[in-house]
Amino acid sequence: MKSNSVLPGKTLTNCSPLVGAFLMFGVSIGCGAADAPVPEHEYVVLSLKLPDDMAVGRGRGLDISPDGHIWMAHSTEAIESQQEGRILLGLDGPNPDGFECCSAAPPILEFDAEGNFVQGWGGPSDEYDWPRGIHGLHFDHTGHIWIAGEDPRDAMVLKFTRDGEFVMQIGQAQREEVLEMREQLGWSYPAETTSGDTTNVGRAADMRVHGPTNELFVADGYGNHRVAVFDATTGEYKRHWGAYGDPDPDDSIPPPDSGQYGVGESANQFHVPHDIAVSDDGMVYVADRGHNRIQVFTGEGEYLEEVFISRSSRAGASSVGALDFSTDPEQAYLYVGDAGNGRVRVLDRQTFEEVGRYGRLGYAPGQFMYIHQLRVGPDGAFYVMDIRTGTVSKFAKTN
Repeated sequence: MKSNSVLPGKTLTNCSPLVGAFLMFGVSIGCGAADAPVPEHEYVVLSLKLPDDMAVGRGRGLDISPDGHIWMAHSTEAIESQQEGRILLGLDGPNPDGFECCSAAPPILEFDAEGNFVQGWGGPSDEYDWPRGIHGLHFDHTGHIWIAGEDPRDAMVLKFTRDGEFVMQIGQAQREEVLEMREQLGWSYPAETTSGDTTNVGRAADMRVHGPTNELFVADGYGNHRVAVFDATTGEYKRHWGAYGDPDPDDSIPPPDSGQYGVGESANQFHVPHDIAVSDDGMVYVADRGHNRIQVFTGEGEYLEEVFISRSSRAGASSVGALDFSTDPEQAYLYVGDAGNGRVRVLDRQTFEEVGRYGRLGYAPGQFMYIHQLRVGPDGAFYVMDIRTGTVSKFAKTN
């Protein structure tokens, strides 16, 4: 079994037994080694206002730009009416059945900090391969938007300007025949690409650009089992690695047995690396959703550490699906979206001690049914995209 190393120069500390009691009531208490004060938050009402003739589907990607604007990617394929389950998509004119409805909003949406609609764009084009199952969105340090897709045919990452002008595509959409691989492989997340591919990605889940190196780090993904790194300007392949920094991930390793969660050795394979975050000091954090763990690497792929979060949670409701950092200069805290338990956990980034938590399972305001994405805004507020309720929730920073 691989040992869990500690990040260089960092010492584990233990929380007081009282902290657990405070956390039960949603109170943030500092207990780790970070010098910055533990960020405190409160739920605030956020209403994303769309034009009356637009409907939004399930949120798939989320990011907050430096001006505090909210960016989201949503699926336009599952907007259903409440009347007989009829799908209301792509309508060029009035609903022929007489329902008062709308057409699907563009897949990429921008709202200002107050939730007012700014613009929407995106969709199929002859210039690029638009994702069949859009998934993930990143607003990078140069003001560009990156998106990917999780459909078995989505083997590409796309780059656009803020206004939706196409810039670059990495990889190409796969053939229609890839859908047949579901039955052939017997896996829930097949892809025609492989984790050794230096041209395509395999159902990439999300991505981040690290400004100092101008490199695009891809959580790759629902099909592949790796981190893939590309030049963010040219799209040139740079390197990749799998769990524990393995430079040659073995795609033959099956997904985990649902009856074996929380026991046994750590898996030597990523199972749906669902999110990725790169700190200002160059550390790469991977949300390995299928194994309820975070693995930490250098920017070159050297393995440093792993930590499990509620390890016994089942893959369908993983405890580690989204990651982001606090806004203090040291990025002292790591926010973790825990879908299985309906909460956002705040961890000391040096020690991984939990110092705060927000939310619980439920449909009420400030509660979550399935956290799909989480991002921290420039003012320290964090935003949560719930894929089941279709909402984006905001928790304002209060200290």
